[in-house]
Amino acid sequence: MILTRIIIEAKRMLVHSDTSVNAVADYLGYEDYSYFVRLFKKEVGETP
Repeated sequence: MILTRIIIEAKRMLVHSDTSVNAVADYLGYEDYSYFVRLFKKEVGETP
């Protein structure tokens, strides 16, 4: 459930702002950018 909210927030930030994926990952508490990308791809089915 928490992961779902994180993915929803990441999608919102990426669609409605010019924030980079790296900045979104950092904002959401992921220090490891590549881990965030893998997690996002696993949940959504595509890279951010």
